[in-house]
Amino acid sequence: MDAARASSILEALPCSRSDAEAAARHRRFVQKLVAGAGNALRGERAVEPGAGDARGTEETQGTEETRGAGETRGAGDGQSMGRGRKPAAPPSAKLTPLEQQVSELKARHPGVVLVIECGYKYRFFGRDAEIASRVLGIFAFQDRAFLTASVPVPRLHVHVRRLVAAGLKVGVVQQTETAALKQAGASRSAPFRRALTQLYTRATLETGPLAGLGGEGEEDSGGGEGRYVVAVVEDDGAKAREFSLEDDQAPVHLAVVAVEPSTGDVQWAVFQDGPLRPQLEAALLCVPPADLLTLGGLSGETRRLLGALACQSRARQEQ
Repeated sequence: MDAARASSILEALPCSRSDAEAAARHRRFVQKLVAGAGNALRGERAVEPGAGDARGTEETQGTEETRGAGETRGAGDGQSMGRGRKPAAPPSAKLTPLEQQVSELKARHPGVVLVIECGYKYRFFGRDAEIASRVLGIFAFQDRAFLTASVPVPRLHVHVRRLVAAGLKVGVVQQTETAALKQAGASRSAPFRRALTQLYTRATLETGPLAGLGGEGEEDSGGGEGRYVVAVVEDDGAKAREFSLEDDQAPVHLAVVAVEPSTGDVQWAVFQDGPLRPQLEAALLCVPPADLLTLGGLSGETRRLLGALACQSRARQEQ
């Protein structure tokens, strides 16, 4: 049906009111319908004639552009724009209770790779997840405010040993309350209480719950006899650091304490050593360290010797 025939049929229809206002409305309706039919045949959008309709179209387009721009700006500066829509908050805008607990644990135990029990798996967060991904070859991904990675509970001993073998200090954080106790208590909506229960290095790996849980084909994390925790103290080390290279040839007083955690063996010695520290070197060769602790200030020659022995025995140094 063409536009002219549609117009003639509609104009022949009787009007319900005979006044001029009703006739004017009827004519506008016919014009709008005819214009819409013609535009539809040509594949164009129907536009109601008149300045008011043009303004309405512009206002609709303007509202859509403003809403889109407002949502884009809102995502950046946190302002609510457009038709009352609020932009999605950035992932790190507010920490969840678990993320707050993780932040507190990491602040309480700096320098430790934390493996945190979360239900049926152990998870790494932040920098620890990046380290675990590189050492263990597991996948790490961004989850809200933290990069995270996880390992299943039955494989915890395997992954802890591999991390320790890489020279890292690993802490296992476990849940200290059960679901039953939580439901019976007053903190139902709070996260499970968690605490650091195990701390492993090469020297202490065989003393905790993971002792003897090696497994076939796993890397040796102990390196044979090097399981001593050795502490070295140098008398008047603060003054020795101020000496020049020539003045550093003076004898120094040293104290060495070595503890083997798995057997309870304790050895110690206090002696005066020469410029090249031969007695210190002999003492550390007798008790090869897995963890080497230095207390107080040390002279340059002592630091050089300890660094060389630590590299040779793959010992972890900590001050």
